[in-house]
Amino acid sequence: MPARRTPSIMLAITAHGFGHATQAAPVVNRLRERFPDLRLLVLTDIPRTGLDNWLDGDYELLPLATDPGMRMHDPLRVDVDASVRAYREFSHDAPRLLTQLERLIEVHDARLVLADVPWLPLVAARRQQRPAVALCSLNWADILEPLLPPDSGIEPVIAAIRDAYRAADLFIRPAPGMPMDWLDNRHAVGHIARTGNAGPARVRLALNLPDDQRLALLQFGGERGDTRVNLPQIDGVSWLVAGRGNAGDHGFPADRVLDTLGMRFVDLVASVDVMLTKPGYGSFAEAATHGLPLLSVHRDDWPEAPWLVDWAARNLPLREISREQLATGDFAHLLAELLDAPRPRGLPPSGIDEAVDLLAPYLSR
Repeated sequence: MPARRTPSIMLAITAHGFGHATQAAPVVNRLRERFPDLRLLVLTDIPRTGLDNWLDGDYELLPLATDPGMRMHDPLRVDVDASVRAYREFSHDAPRLLTQLERLIEVHDARLVLADVPWLPLVAARRQQRPAVALCSLNWADILEPLLPPDSGIEPVIAAIRDAYRAADLFIRPAPGMPMDWLDNRHAVGHIARTGNAGPARVRLALNLPDDQRLALLQFGGERGDTRVNLPQIDGVSWLVAGRGNAGDHGFPADRVLDTLGMRFVDLVASVDVMLTKPGYGSFAEAATHGLPLLSVHRDDWPEAPWLVDWAARNLPLREISREQLATGDFAHLLAELLDAPRPRGLPPSGIDEAVDLLAPYLSR
């Protein structure tokens, strides 16, 4: 009989953007500080090179997609038809994947299954009589359902997703998040984000910029596709461009700066004066943590966006622009307003310890 493995935490992360990893990783890192002997098993189709930026210590990666996420035309537009097809195809494969997940839970002796926010790992955990906890500011039922055309035919899939979330032992909803009033097992916590080390002088030195040059960051996350961007050029302001936005020759590549200085992306967030981004959990939460003013591109096809924008506007200087303004560059006046606005103190990410306090009892049994 083979030797029994050391107990593990199983973390399932959707690969829809990187915000889910930035949300789950700080909690798991802190949880492992309390339970250092537990192994970490990560189920996701996010590449290891991305996970290594967020997860501390050793972990075992199983490249496995445990939900379809949402299909995107580009960082700002949902491809609804492709998303419907993806969920329909995923539902056909769900029984096989569920069997695979149950086997993994058993083989790896998972003491806790934590999902951000695939639903099938939660079902598998319940079937194996292991604690099943969701952690996310959104859920796929509330994202997908408002976008569905009348003849989508995937209402049973939506119902199954809701049932899986309801059956979890706990659904931890960090701020800012969707209401999810239909979930009796939800528990709200504060926002979750990493804290960066500010180094604006190092960034300016690396780019050969004057000491008083202001730094603006363009960040659209990890979705594939391109978006038309025209960055207004303002005296005394330099752009750093991250992600996949096509900003032409009007900005410095952020990745090159990070590589040159050995900085993490959150260190860059802590170092700049303003960020142009879309409503997304990771960028909004990290901006609030560092008191960073936000210029946000309006998204009318992402159901989570209103709650993100409302929360950020209560904690930060924030202005919204349209996709048309983004394409034409007609927002220099708004950028100037944000650069002139008093910068608030950062908001401590209290949700990390609050979430760990909720998870720890499942590992102490």
